[in-house]
Amino acid sequence: EPLFRSVYGKKYKNSTILTILCSCLIFKPIITKILLLIVSISKYSSYVGGVFDDGKRSMLQIAINLIILLFAMFYNRKQFDNDFNPDYSFYLLLHLIYTIITFYTGSIPLISRIKWGLGLPLVLFIPEILLRENNKKTRFVYTSMIITLYFAYFYYTIGIMNYNTVLPFRWISER
Repeated sequence: EPLFRSVYGKKYKNSTILTILCSCLIFKPIITKILLLIVSISKYSSYVGGVFDDGKRSMLQIAINLIILLFAMFYNRKQFDNDFNPDYSFYLLLHLIYTIITFYTGSIPLISRIKWGLGLPLVLFIPEILLRENNKKTRFVYTSMIITLYFAYFYYTIGIMNYNTVLPFRWISER
């Protein structure tokens, strides 16, 4: 709870968010080595170089997360500065962390488990971003763009790459 209190309700400047994001990207090799060292001395050391250390990452997922992050940061920023919303600011921080972890997926074994946990607030954050738009037509266009991005992601991951061997789908009764 003390950590939550220290980050909730704070206003984060775009320059601070971009500095954190760029720093994590520039220093990715160093940060990756440090995190791998921490994992290798923990009870999860068998994961390093193991079956879960597959090096897979989705560039489409990185692109979607960056688009959402930049959109949330820059779109309607004046309204955000005038009408501060602590929930919006907190979701923005969580999405920044989620985006950074997405960049590290494939470099650190099983970091995707943390990533999926941090991805859940997007269910609340994306509507929060869209509700800041007062023009219904513009909101419809933005909503359509986000749905299209996610449809492309699902089509690519399931339809083309067959991640998690989803296809061909068979019912339990057919097995």
